[in-house]
Amino acid sequence: MKKIFIFLAAAAVLTALVFSGCNTGADSNSVECFVGTDMIKYNLKGMEDFGFNVTLISANKDVDVEFISFEGENTQGLSVQLRDDTFESIKELNHNGYYIRLLGFACKTADDYVKIDSVNLKIDGTEKQFDFSTPIKHYVSDGDTNSCVYAQNYPLFISTNSYSTTEYHYSYSTDENVTVQSFAFNDFLNVKSVVVSVDDVEIGGADCFPLPLKKDSTLTIDCRLEFKEPDKIGEYNNIYCDSVITYTLESGEQQSLPNNLVSQGVSNDEYAKNAIDYILKNNIE
Repeated sequence: MKKIFIFLAAAAVLTALVFSGCNTGADSNSVECFVGTDMIKYNLKGMEDFGFNVTLISANKDVDVEFISFEGENTQGLSVQLRDDTFESIKELNHNGYYIRLLGFACKTADDYVKIDSVNLKIDGTEKQFDFSTPIKHYVSDGDTNSCVYAQNYPLFISTNSYSTTEYHYSYSTDENVTVQSFAFNDFLNVKSVVVSVDDVEIGGADCFPLPLKKDSTLTIDCRLEFKEPDKIGEYNNIYCDSVITYTLESGEQQSLPNNLVSQGVSNDEYAKNAIDYILKNNIE
């Protein structure tokens, strides 16, 4: 984006929209790095403890990163620890002159809801604010202790790169007569295809909902996923969202059961190299 001087202003705007870059100094020892705040999508219902990874690439393997603060709603009371969550297998990887790191933010809140719009970091002594193009939204759950449907099996950690080739398995049990209204994701993902079974007998696809279930039934959902907005989400994004099964009781009361899904975009050498290329492509022309 930095071909000639006349385009600098436009390039700065575009870079802010796609990724946040940093340059820690003006001398020959300065470290060029990019913080992929556009590569994280987080909308989750969970406990007061939560966390997420942000991808950083840098020309210096030992770049020093320090957490300063978050900006947003209910961020002042957050307890935050910055960790290096980079997989051991990719810590020494250098691709096209860049190393990759997963910045792990371990948070704890006393509020019911947290929205994070940006993060302030000190990188090699220089402070800079990095905006999340999609704000981080975390909702504190009570654990759904009154639920009449229970998750027996569901994926918790998956690879964002595997959606097109992997079938994911969910199973639920009931302790009352209920009618399942839908199975979906709260954000970022769609169910591309689904096979629904009850007590190991295949019932059909998504068109079988609403589906009445008797007490002590086992519902199985085998599905493939796709991005809800493929022009805004890529296969090297870190995605945090909930699968949600919605059902009604015989009384007519509607309830829902969310289960967290963490989808990691960078988990091995191949994905790390591709992620570095992806970040550079969106920052340097």
